[in-house]
Amino acid sequence: MKFFITGEVSHDAHPEKFSLISKEIEKKINILMAENDYGDAVESLDIIPTIFSFQFQVSLSYKERKLYRKKDKSTDYRLAIDYNEFINADDEGKRRLLIENILHAIRDLKRKIKKGFDGDKLEADILSLFNLGAEDIRERNEQKAP
Repeated sequence: MKFFITGEVSHDAHPEKFSLISKEIEKKINILMAENDYGDAVESLDIIPTIFSFQFQVSLSYKERKLYRKKDKSTDYRLAIDYNEFINADDEGKRRLLIENILHAIRDLKRKIKKGFDGDKLEADILSLFNLGAEDIRERNEQKAP
């Protein structure tokens, strides 16, 4: 399995910090995935967090994307990260928000894929890799426009 992360990040939401932190995370997770087997149902885990102000999301009629393509065993997850929380977080907080976003995508995949994907092991390995516990990851509130 390969892991890919990029983002759709507002110009005022520290895209340079996002890029540095996401590339560090991507490198570590790809090493983890090369050393472990998480099943054959997913070959490409693609995560594209979005970080835009709520007003911008509304103006675009933004909707999150949670796509699993069974035929080519790939994903396309575009889950929002709270804009204000991200811009006000220090580097460690930004890292935690990105990891949280990745784990929310994995949890959704576990719900969709009934066999051939060991999402529990992947989630536990990512938590361990970044020295986090399950209690460090908040439950996800779906982003909804008014």
